[in-house]
Amino acid sequence: MRAMLSITTIAFLGLVGCSDGAGSGGAGGASGSPGGRDGGPSSSTLGTGGSNLGAGGSPGLGGTSGAGGTSAGATGPLIPTGCNVPSCYGDLITACTPSGTCVEQDTGASSNSCYSDGGKVIAALDMNTLSMSMIFKKNGGVCFSMVSDSATGVMNIKDASGNTVGTIADSTTGDSVVTCTGKAPVTLNQACNSVGGGSDSGSSCTSGTCSP
Repeated sequence: MRAMLSITTIAFLGLVGCSDGAGSGGAGGASGSPGGRDGGPSSSTLGTGGSNLGAGGSPGLGGTSGAGGTSAGATGPLIPTGCNVPSCYGDLITACTPSGTCVEQDTGASSNSCYSDGGKVIAALDMNTLSMSMIFKKNGGVCFSMVSDSATGVMNIKDASGNTVGTIADSTTGDSVVTCTGKAPVTLNQACNSVGGGSDSGSSCTSGTCSP
């Protein structure tokens, strides 16, 4: 089983808001002046009528709608539910797997992947011994590494200090077997097929410059 990096994204929810506008009506016209008195001096027969209608109020403006929120689906956990990976390997995957956008620099014998959270994955093949290695970096230092034995094909799992804390090997049936130092071997079940941490780490990366 090849291990795979899983990149976690947080989904943000946006709110949409709106408000109603309301216009006020215009005031009515003034009433006319009264007519002349009986028997008195001549005067205008009727007062001047008020204007028929007051000016209408300006229409209210509708409220502007809020901007729609963005949404991105979150990936699954680094250790899938039901996976029986032992802690000597699983804990390192959880603590050291980088996340975010990725830039990969491929030199043929090596592949450097730099992530936006500052983490790095450095994979290399020693052309002389045909030994493969993969180093996970975080916060500027080594978080853990895996180095294969070219003679046996067994992958040694090393902590940040370089101590071997376990091994990964293939069984005769093709299943991956993880053995923590001093513990019994554990054959990984089918739930572990997408557990994080291996050679497919650059599959979602774009090409670019990434120093080790």
